[in-house]
Amino acid sequence: MKSILEDVRRLIAFWRSQPRRLWLLYMFVYFCMGGVVQLALPYINIAYFSRPWQFATLYCGFLVPLSIALRGQPWHRQYAYFVTAIMPIEIGAFILGTSVAYPQNILEPVVGARNFTLAMVMIDSWIPYVGNRIVDLLWPLVRRSGEGDKTVPLHRSLEADG
Repeated sequence: MKSILEDVRRLIAFWRSQPRRLWLLYMFVYFCMGGVVQLALPYINIAYFSRPWQFATLYCGFLVPLSIALRGQPWHRQYAYFVTAIMPIEIGAFILGTSVAYPQNILEPVVGARNFTLAMVMIDSWIPYVGNRIVDLLWPLVRRSGEGDKTVPLHRSLEADG
């Protein structure tokens, strides 16, 4: 019987096996996406981070490793995992006040105050999928010419390990 520690070791080994250029591309893409979202928040008028640097830690520190782990999965599986992973972060952020809903935001009248956080989870869970799509488009341009795509999706590497 497998233990959770074995799964964590495999996940860490998987992350270590990914090319440095892939990590850098993800960091760049997610930093840019997070920056654009951060700059657009006052105009979107839904919610905001209580500290401006939070977007970098969330996007680069949390979403990048998660996205790399789910890269290559079908969209519906990625979205299901992203919803599951983002839900506790989003709920915790609103409880702790690190994410704050704008007063009279445009989402609350549509979904109601009780469903606001759920709606945010459902919306925000598309961000990593979009990030994966952008990286998939840019990766052929970034990797070294002649270097095959040595990245193996996590689900394939786990299947190979048996």
